[in-house]
Amino acid sequence: LKRHPDNDEAWTAIGCGDMLIGEYKKAEGAFRHALSSNPNNRTAQLNLDELTKPHQLPPPGDIAMGNTEAGVPESPAQVAANIANQAAAMLKSARANPRKQDEMEARAEAEFKQALKVDPTNEKAHFELGDLYFNRALRTAGAGANAFQPAIEQYLLATKYAPTDPYPHRYLALALDSVYDRSKSTPYLDRAIEVESLCIRLCTDAQGHPIPKYQALYQEARAHLKTLVQKKTALGAR
Repeated sequence: LKRHPDNDEAWTAIGCGDMLIGEYKKAEGAFRHALSSNPNNRTAQLNLDELTKPHQLPPPGDIAMGNTEAGVPESPAQVAANIANQAAAMLKSARANPRKQDEMEARAEAEFKQALKVDPTNEKAHFELGDLYFNRALRTAGAGANAFQPAIEQYLLATKYAPTDPYPHRYLALALDSVYDRSKSTPYLDRAIEVESLCIRLCTDAQGHPIPKYQALYQEARAHLKTLVQKKTALGAR
């Protein structure tokens, strides 16, 4: 938001996170920010309408996350997607609120797991869980290689259910590299090189040019692949 203060999706995510923890006044302000930037943001409008109705406020977690038509039953995939989006909003808010980070992360983790009970193929839930576990391991002092295994497992499942999405591949490569740095087990390095190479291919078109929306990811992946290859070369020189 410092770089893009008018990003209505970011303000909506903040508002959803505030609602999840019962911070209704803050949530109302966030949704108003979102709507001032984009009056057509239906999710922000639905939640703002709910907050400003002259009746009892909704319980934390009772949040509109999509545009499902009233009275039409949602499919399991839709239900899981809504839960995963709700948990992702909470996780984003947790990272901006260090004092409540552990508590909010635990709640987000439970929500992601609930989404996967409804739809085990939900790629977003797997990816976000992997990201949660990866960052948790990174900030744990003295974390060993085993601390990254839960993240690797979730990233692997995300790549399974979204094989053409470069993002899960990118973060899987980072997690594998973190394990290698701590264990010096060469299969992790080899696998990281393989996955990062695939990520680069997924970021390019048929002519080998970077796809515009993946330009930044492409550059990051290339730089990381270069580092991985240097590590591999150093191993061979021993």
